Amino acid sequence: MKNENLFSVSRFKNRNGVFSFRVDGRLNGVRIRRNFKTQEEAAAEKAALKLKALQLASDLRAVITCLTESQVRDAEAAFRRLRHTTHNLSLLSCVDFALAKLRPEHVRLDTGVIHIEPEVSKVSMKRNVTIQPNLTAWLRAYPLERFPIIVPALQKHRAKIAKLFGLSHDVMRHTFISMFVGKFRSMGEAALQAGNSESIIRKHYLDLKTPAEAELFFGILPKRANESAPPFAVLHAAA
Repeated sequence: MKNENLFSVSRFKNRNGVFSFRVDGRLNGVRIRRNFKTQEEAAAEKAALKLKALQLASDLRAVITCLTESQVRDAEAAFRRLRHTTHNLSLLSCVDFALAKLRPEHVRLDTGVIHIEPEVSKVSMKRNVTIQPNLTAWLRAYPLERFPIIVPALQKHRAKIAKLFGLSHDVMRHTFISMFVGKFRSMGEAALQAGNSESIIRKHYLDLKTPAEAELFFGILPKRANESAPPFAVLHAAA
């Protein structure tokens, strides 16, 4: 039965000749019948009962919060996404992870390695990612001291791009791994740098990209330092 049909308001005459407005219906199988002096009071009661019925039907709860409606929707979406993971993560732990993301000192151009510490690793493992020549060019054109890895409002801008092109939340990590396997044909090295097992690499990334496609990907270079944006694709191997 639809929520709008659960309750009705009717006008009736009492035995003493006074007119009242009655709210009538059922809530969770229990008959509800309440009388009010004015139609406005009856309408308010009907609305309250409809809300309660909706809460019972969809497990919604009335909560006093200082969050805006947009922030509440973001939190709900985050919980829905966490519900479908196998990592048993809390929303707070994910926030802590985001705040402790890869820092500029972890990117070592002098040694050609990005150091991934366990606290910022998706799989909670320390590992090293080799800086490819094109990433070296980007990092020299856009030093991390001036161009941060996490730019202001990154999530907002990324969400717009993801919606426009239908991208998944981990598309950058998947792109790096599939292109790496396509170029170097080494599942073992890809597993070490991405923090996966070789079996996962073989199952999900082998032969997704051709060597020619991989060469094009790793050949993306900045034209001039003032015309391009900092790279996120390879750095997101840390995610």
